[in-house]
Amino acid sequence: MAYVDGFVNDVFISYAHVNNKERGYKSVLDDGVSFGWVDAFCERLSVAIENQLDGVEIWRDKRKIDGADLFDNKIKAALESSLIFVALTSRRYLKSQYCRREAETFCEMIKEDTLGPEVQYRSRFYNILYDNVNQKDWLNCYPQSEGHYFCHKGGEGYSGPFAPGSDQFKNAVNSLASSIVVTLQLVKMEAKRKTVRPELFNSDNAKATSLFFADVTDSLWSTKSRIISAIKEEGIPVVTNIPPPLEKEIHSEAVSEALKHSIVSLHLFDDVVGKPFPEDSESNHRWQQVELALSSTVKPIIWVKKEVDLELVENESHRRFLMDIRDHRVSRSNRPYEFSREHDIHRLIRQVKDTWDKENNRHVIFNEARSVLLEAYQEDLVHAANLQYKLHGRQFTSHLDVDLARPSERVEFLKDMLSTVSCVVLMYGVVSSMRLKNSFEYLRGICQSQGIRDRRFVILKMPPKEKSWETSGHEIPDSRNLPKDVYLVDNSEHDDIRPDVVDQIVALADQAES
Repeated sequence: MAYVDGFVNDVFISYAHVNNKERGYKSVLDDGVSFGWVDAFCERLSVAIENQLDGVEIWRDKRKIDGADLFDNKIKAALESSLIFVALTSRRYLKSQYCRREAETFCEMIKEDTLGPEVQYRSRFYNILYDNVNQKDWLNCYPQSEGHYFCHKGGEGYSGPFAPGSDQFKNAVNSLASSIVVTLQLVKMEAKRKTVRPELFNSDNAKATSLFFADVTDSLWSTKSRIISAIKEEGIPVVTNIPPPLEKEIHSEAVSEALKHSIVSLHLFDDVVGKPFPEDSESNHRWQQVELALSSTVKPIIWVKKEVDLELVENESHRRFLMDIRDHRVSRSNRPYEFSREHDIHRLIRQVKDTWDKENNRHVIFNEARSVLLEAYQEDLVHAANLQYKLHGRQFTSHLDVDLARPSERVEFLKDMLSTVSCVVLMYGVVSSMRLKNSFEYLRGICQSQGIRDRRFVILKMPPKEKSWETSGHEIPDSRNLPKDVYLVDNSEHDDIRPDVVDQIVALADQAES
């Protein structure tokens, strides 16, 4: 079982077998076994990853393959079930039809899956430079990044790989392992954020601006189908068929996750109550979906068939539920909802379309205006992801950047982000004060060089509590010693991020935008 759910392998290592023929390298176990270069690379990478993260599965084909071998089902299955692809790029690798096929197949596969080729701006394809092959000779499917060098960069003539026992090799392995670990952690968090149960709805349903179409009884199925066909023709993506029967708790998780990707929800009712939950006879799927929508950030539209006389609905609980909706006596409502008894389905469809357009415009505005850049080192990644989740619930778009250890490699990305967001939050937990200060000064330097004004910086103190950030010879916490565009928010006594801390960050971001 891989570290990331839904995959068999976390890492697939692709290499030219000829690059593993030269023996003589020792195992880290010092057991007298003679290794080839690829063997040594894989063993040391596995150890370096295990030192940071448990349960990571690494796969490579150890069979002896030559140019006459066919691209078989075993390789294809391993590629399909792998999250990250590591290509040991060499001159011989690029000449191997088999190796090229592996790289190209993986790149085509990840274009179609739910995660895509990148997660949080991090590629799932790792290019490892075994020798100094010229960049113009790389395959077209390679990501537009510099790659990880395991040889001397540039220069005239041939430069072979670092010897596995050398400090250069060890440093390169540790850097690669840290990068892979961060990617795996981000993918795992992103997967949790996107869906609670991946099998409940496909990638078409995972769009961030969708219409959630609630479950209906069999008596309204044809009406639902007509409406879905009509609104899809208008270009509105639909999330639907979170399928009962599910247990109440699982159903709640699945619907809540679907609602996070939606901006409007549509609920259809008649006098048929439908089956209750197996473990709760006082509730059912349709009622729960309304309650969850009303307590979310979507705009609900609740339609009750015109022919239904609410006073005469046979089931008492269903009658009371519908009358409470009609009279707007719902206590859990976060936002006003639309109640409709429109007899003409075409008019109902028009109402849905008009509401969608209005909410979609509002959603686009909030996405552009209310955005935050979260800066964190790997050590504080969990805190950053926690804050990202809570800001999402407050209608903030947040961009999580965890590569501050090498910010110079992403200057263009940081320029784009800093020109877009209204606030930058630097996570100050395990990371040292010096690293944090250097990162802050680097980011503020980009703002100054690009003429980016009015960006507020927030230093969010997380556990452990005992630390300081030296500024002008003084120690934090004393906001009077900080630059005027920097604000200190203290959450150092709590592992979870307190609601009032989120309130402070939201207020600072909104003030910067206004």
